[in-house]
Amino acid sequence: MKYRPEIDGLRAVAVVPVILFHAGFSIFSGGFVGVDIFFVISGYLITTIIMSELEAGTFSLLRFYERRARRILPALFLVVLCCLLPAWVFLTPLHMQDFAQSLVAVTLFSSNILFWQESGYFNQAAELKPLLHTWSLAVEEQYYILFPLFLMMMWRWGRKLTLDTLVVVFILSLGAAHWSAYFVPKAAFFLLPMRAWELLLGVFCAFYLDKRGGASQRRFAGGLSALGLVFILVAVFVFDRSTPTPSLYTLLPTVGAVLIILFSAKGTLSFRVLSHRIVVGIGLVSYSAYLWHQPLLVFMRHARFNADLPLFWSGLAIAITMVLSALSWKYIEAPFRNSQLVGRRSVFVLSTVFAALIFCTGFFGVLSDGYMQRVAKNSLAGDVGNYDFYQYVDGHYPDCQPDSVALNAHVWKGFLRCNQSRPGTPDIVLLGDSHAEHLFVGVAEALPDLNVGYYIKFAMPYLDEPSFRPVFDELLSNDKKQIVLLTIAYVRWIQEGEQEAFYKELKKTVSALIAAHKQVVLVGDVPRYAGWPEACIYKMPVSLKASSSVCSMSLVKARRQQAVYGDVLTRLSEEFGLEYITLERTVCDDRACHMFNDQFVLYRDFSHLNVPGSRLAGRYVVESSALLRRFMRKKGREVGGP
Repeated sequence: MKYRPEIDGLRAVAVVPVILFHAGFSIFSGGFVGVDIFFVISGYLITTIIMSELEAGTFSLLRFYERRARRILPALFLVVLCCLLPAWVFLTPLHMQDFAQSLVAVTLFSSNILFWQESGYFNQAAELKPLLHTWSLAVEEQYYILFPLFLMMMWRWGRKLTLDTLVVVFILSLGAAHWSAYFVPKAAFFLLPMRAWELLLGVFCAFYLDKRGGASQRRFAGGLSALGLVFILVAVFVFDRSTPTPSLYTLLPTVGAVLIILFSAKGTLSFRVLSHRIVVGIGLVSYSAYLWHQPLLVFMRHARFNADLPLFWSGLAIAITMVLSALSWKYIEAPFRNSQLVGRRSVFVLSTVFAALIFCTGFFGVLSDGYMQRVAKNSLAGDVGNYDFYQYVDGHYPDCQPDSVALNAHVWKGFLRCNQSRPGTPDIVLLGDSHAEHLFVGVAEALPDLNVGYYIKFAMPYLDEPSFRPVFDELLSNDKKQIVLLTIAYVRWIQEGEQEAFYKELKKTVSALIAAHKQVVLVGDVPRYAGWPEACIYKMPVSLKASSSVCSMSLVKARRQQAVYGDVLTRLSEEFGLEYITLERTVCDDRACHMFNDQFVLYRDFSHLNVPGSRLAGRYVVESSALLRRFMRKKGREVGGP
């Protein structure tokens, strides 16, 4: 296969935005599309190699897997092994157990399946997983297992039938990806069937260029390849976490990569840019850079007990990434790809030994609850993981009703979530995002004779929000007198200067609910911290910040957070005569706010309450609301209460 320096340049264009996106540079809001570009490149290169050998009659499955092992495993295993010491030092048991699971998954080429079952790629929890980025390697490894076998089987029937079959698979995969991006977004992001179409774009490039004999040098080639660069840059700077991915939107960066692969010939602007020696140099070490950057960023976050990295720390992580990338490329990648230096037997033996070592380390980490013996624990109790909270809710309460909402909640899984304390139409509805959900246990237990339910989405509870439509259709159409508690993670959604827009949209929602004879209560939010609650429980061997600074904040700082939304809620409460309940007193004293009280940790992450926290805040909401107290007594008699 003829070397094309611009393909290495394209690798650089892919890896740099990914690194900057993970480092928290908001201008690169769509930097995650770099992975989509890598898939296209991989599909093109692998298919080109396999096709040339099939046509020459020299293709060997064993030799193919040997090349893949040489390319992927040495640098991967080096990075994973280098993660073990900082994981031991910095990770709390909960995070260490997650890390141990990912060690097992890496050796089984199933990281994407593990992370699909856990938190989503864009969740805050994902920023604390050192090996999250190995999901894309797992997708490629699964592709490497299946695709050569497919080509070997189909090649005897001719190129046309092979290509026609791949076109059908492409259409099905793209359609499944677009649908899944809206309805089951985690599956869409992580699983091979919804990513296959991106790899197949590269496959089609290989078929096309094999027939033509190389990149097109027609007069329009320069414009098309330049357009490809524009497509990629638009996606990098315009896409963000809310962009459905992968979906039809993802055609923008992937088709951009296709245009570069097909038309970036010598003499074109794109070729001159992408074949520049600095760009090519970054592309050559792009695989190592991709491997190193995520663990470095994540361990810095853990060391600081803070998911947000200041510019200095992000820049330091990037600088170290590039140094380590150059070293691992020179001393690990390049030697292992040279069969004269490292023989086939050595490759397979070393791969097996190190895979077994990593697997066993992960396996025993899972069995020991994240090597719990490493750390000292204080007397505080509490659930400090989302899993415990959701297991409690799902284990104690029935699915949401009525059927219209339940059906749509099932269809919109990942977007709309609902639950309730008993069957039937709820008397009390918590409406908003996950910060409405985390009050559910406390409100339901404080009102045992009533049916309390929540309908939440990762969005603002606006009347015009499409995915909230089934909820509002139900609330506005039924004639039951219900109380609706409105609350969200205000600090997350409302930026400085957006208060007026927030007021107008929330006013529209409140007006519609009141017109439908619902009684609305506005509920504030608990403080949002920079760190996570494990710091309140475990005394880590090493940290760059005292746990006390993570588990508490001054009352002044908490009130600055409340100022982002407090004036709007006060204004609406006065305008409509509504109750507005602040949650400050649930976790704050006269001087500071805390993630814990005398007995329990109250948070399960940086801003969500756990079960003890929900009980504390939920009961406070009920006791602070004259409307809820009166409603409880009245409805209690109707449903057979005291």
